[in-house]
Amino acid sequence: MLLKRLPGLIIFQFLFSCLQAYFITRISWIGRIGIHLFYKEYKILRSGWKTAFLFFGIQLLLILILWFIQRRYAARITYIAGAVLIFLGLTGLMITYNDFQHTYTHRLLKERFHLGFYLFWIGWIATCLYFIIATKIPTLTTIAPVELDKEIE
Repeated sequence: MLLKRLPGLIIFQFLFSCLQAYFITRISWIGRIGIHLFYKEYKILRSGWKTAFLFFGIQLLLILILWFIQRRYAARITYIAGAVLIFLGLTGLMITYNDFQHTYTHRLLKERFHLGFYLFWIGWIATCLYFIIATKIPTLTTIAPVELDKEIE
């Protein structure tokens, strides 16, 4: 059942990655100059399609990890893995927010740029929630009592 809905999640994450890349490429003029002159390692963020594929690749890797865990292990392990990854996503979101608010050069990049990264972490959390919700807990069935031998002496 999960496998039937998985393409929908992948398509959603692709479109969501494009939206994230759009916001990130709306970087401020000062930020664009800073990346061009000083922070050359972040040059990928100036290209929308490269940023979209980078974020989509990370989301695909996350989907693959959670899918593998769900297929290979019990539902309880899937819940634990999903919860740990949600915790990591929330931590990443908080660190990103703190960094953008307290680092002067990052504040110069403006809100649209920040929103792209916030959406990345929200997409991360959404993927984890998808696998937690889609994982079914096996129901306990009643087992017929075993009859004991009556000839025990």
